[in-house]
Amino acid sequence: MDHRGLTVDDVARALWRRPWVVIAITALVLVVGTAYVMTRPRVWKATSVVRVEPQQTDAQLVQRTVGDVEPRLLSLRQAMLGGPVLGRVVDQLKLYPDLVARRGKEAGIEQLREAIDVKPTWNAFEVTVSANDPKQAAEIADLVPTVFGQLIILIVYLPILT
Repeated sequence: MDHRGLTVDDVARALWRRPWVVIAITALVLVVGTAYVMTRPRVWKATSVVRVEPQQTDAQLVQRTVGDVEPRLLSLRQAMLGGPVLGRVVDQLKLYPDLVARRGKEAGIEQLREAIDVKPTWNAFEVTVSANDPKQAAEIADLVPTVFGQLIILIVYLPILT
């Protein structure tokens, strides 16, 4: 009894004697792969990059702490995905009209929040939007940082002006 196991040559000879097995497996993989690709919804992604300027403070007034940028970036990320920003985007682009009519604006905001991925980097954010329409994905990816910036300006400068 030979215990050497199968070699590559043994497998190649077996497949050569049964070409229909190779053809059937190849056809099956091709059909299943094509069916999978054809039934998946098309998802388009658009990305905007938002650069965050470091805070300008008088060095005599505060001492720098290790890692002080990360909490700031995380709080800015939360603000960017917050209701005020996304609510304006839903309103301006008239997103998810059926959902908003049925379940309210908060449902539209939540749907939009699920379509957006905000990744903070060292000094920036990547805002990536997934949508079934490439134009809509690009519009949302452009508008979210714009609305965010407008709201930040209102928050920072409105108290000074009044």
